[in-house]
Amino acid sequence: MNIEMNREKEIFYLSTNGDDLFTGKLSTTNKNRTDGPFKTITKVRDTIRELKKKNGLKKPITVMLRKGTYFLDQTIVFTPEDSGTEGCPITYMAYPGEKVVISGGKKTEEKWRKYNENIWMINIPEIKKEKIYFRQVWINGKRRFRARCQLAP
Repeated sequence: MNIEMNREKEIFYLSTNGDDLFTGKLSTTNKNRTDGPFKTITKVRDTIRELKKKNGLKKPITVMLRKGTYFLDQTIVFTPEDSGTEGCPITYMAYPGEKVVISGGKKTEEKWRKYNENIWMINIPEIKKEKIYFRQVWINGKRRFRARCQLAP
């Protein structure tokens, strides 16, 4: 079954390669890059809120997240206004067969460098400025030990 052909419910799509200026109605970006999936959960949540205010819920809504990691800049909050009804539920789910991670973590583009045989280092300016704090380190999807001391440069 082609998911996009299912007209019994309203479907919105999210993709890490999407754009919040798109309609969210296509599972992938079109050739001209003029439409495709949304990029953020906040955008689809707010779009559904507006749809409910304007027309009410006429049919179930499904939000399909395409594969990838969705990094949240801030906590996503769902309130009673984000609920569906028994006859018209609102469902958030991974696209069939794809793995989705919703992360409150922060991705860094800073470069790692080797300190010695067993230690790698990274300089993250926001930490030095005490703008962020972290408890865990994940590298390529695996949790790693976090050093407990500061090494000399």
